[in-house]
Order: sequence, then structure tokens, then C-alpha cells
Amino acid sequence: MSAEQRKTFIDACKQFDQAMLVTHAPESNLIARPMFVAGVEDDGDIWFATDSDTQKVDEIANHPEVCVTMSGGGTYLSISGTAEVVEDRTMVEAMWSEPWRVWFPQGPQSTRIALIRVNARFGELWSNSGVNRLKYVFKAVQAYAKGTRPDLDESQHSKVKL
Repeated sequence: MSAEQRKTFIDACKQFDQAMLVTHAPESNLIARPMFVAGVEDDGDIWFATDSDTQKVDEIANHPEVCVTMSGGGTYLSISGTAEVVEDRTMVEAMWSEPWRVWFPQGPQSTRIALIRVNARFGELWSNSGVNRLKYVFKAVQAYAKGTRPDLDESQHSKVKL
């Protein structure tokens, strides 16, 4: 994994404003729910805002290993890491986004707002956007004709340790 791959991955994460957060329910089921992305740090850590009185907060407290997925426009991302619930009023106010008011009518002063920080450890990126779309079509047709699987290069599929 190169520094360039890591930067490409994190830059791709920063393009998304929504993601699916996957947690472990008490019955050992995996639960995915859509979340608005509050921020992505330069090290790949991802922030979400949530109500502090939700099932996902309990799930994270009991089993902090999570997965985050993002997709759109031919780009697909998967991030594995550990989550923590952060109840820091200063951080909430710094990260506050006005669309959150739908869920928190009292604004950033609401005591129900908590932040979830996903400490990213590993990520995968699949990209079939732009030039990669053409490369994929070419490689897929070539593989189909040969009866093999397409060989994707690092610009199309990469694994990154974060």
C-alpha cells in the first residue's frame, strides 16, 4: 500500500455525505442504517452525529467493531474500524451542521446529540468511475472472451491500512 493509495482512499471518503453504518445487535445480528457523514479526518477516521438515546449507541458500547460503506457514481468504499461515542459539547458545536436541526430542533445545544467516531483501521475502494469505467468494460469483455475473471489494477480496486 502506497501513501498515494491511502490519500486516494481518504479523498474518496471525503466526497460522500452519507454512508451506511453497520453495528452488531445484541442477538449477534448485523444492523446497517444510513447516516449523514459529519466529517472525515485526514487519517481516515469518520464522524457521525446521532441521538444519544438510540440502539446503535448501546450496540457500539457493547461491541465497538463496525463497518462503514459508501457508494455512488461508480465508487464503492468499505471501512472497518472501532467506533466510540463522543459526548463532547465543544466538538458537537464545532461539527454542527444546520440540516441536523431536523433531528435536533434545539440546535447544537441539544443534550441529546452525541458524535460517533469510527477509528478506521482498514479500507477497500472499488472505482469504476471516469476512465476506470472504460478500463473495467474493456477488461470485463476481455475476461469474458477468455473465460477468465477481469484483472483489476490498483486504480480500480485497492486495499488500504489506515
